[in-house]
Amino acid sequence: MVDWIEESLKRTGKTRAGLAGVFGVHPSQITRLLKAGRRLKVDELKKIADYLGEPIPDFWKNERPLEALPAEPRFAEPPSPPLTQEPPPAVAAHNDGEIIVYDGATAAGKDYSYALEREAGRVPRPQGLMGRAGVYAVRITDDSMAPAHAKDDLVFIDARAEVRAGDEVTVELYPDPREIGARRYFRRLVDRDQKRYLCRRLHPAGDQSFAVEDVKVIQRVIPAREVNGH
Repeated sequence: MVDWIEESLKRTGKTRAGLAGVFGVHPSQITRLLKAGRRLKVDELKKIADYLGEPIPDFWKNERPLEALPAEPRFAEPPSPPLTQEPPPAVAAHNDGEIIVYDGATAAGKDYSYALEREAGRVPRPQGLMGRAGVYAVRITDDSMAPAHAKDDLVFIDARAEVRAGDEVTVELYPDPREIGARRYFRRLVDRDQKRYLCRRLHPAGDQSFAVEDVKVIQRVIPAREVNGH
């Protein structure tokens, strides 16, 4: 089936990006799906065939279907509001009021990614963040980020600021169809080219890079001096 999709894309001049748009996912998910050779459900095949303008091949009946390609990450529990370049309306609307706190920046993956839980409450806006839109906070809930961040620290993040080399950032990847939820990372941005973000892991120390096409959003962590108005 993968061969049929690949050959049909070449024959029709259509693209993986266009196919991704049909399913409402990032093109990198289509790439992963094709590399993994996952079998598709009938409704998915119909969408692909409609996009390609070709009939579904007969041999699909001999393939055992797998679950649908998810348009959004799946969670065992209701997910927290997505962290995008545009913060949730409640964050953007109160530039001088309280700041929303998301609980649960705790180590969750072998690659030192972290899990983010739902909104946990609000805190008074520090003096240095008055009038600054698009700010939210994440509470650190374990010691995995020491000494950069200790347990119970609040990390303030600017969802709208431009990130530059030297900034501490939070990186969110597009969800992998084979995994539950999106991966997130606290890193220091070292450099960026057209293909990759080169970052430095804070704890344990080490370098890590992310393909630009895999990154859903990268946001700037606000330094303590700015938070305190210095």
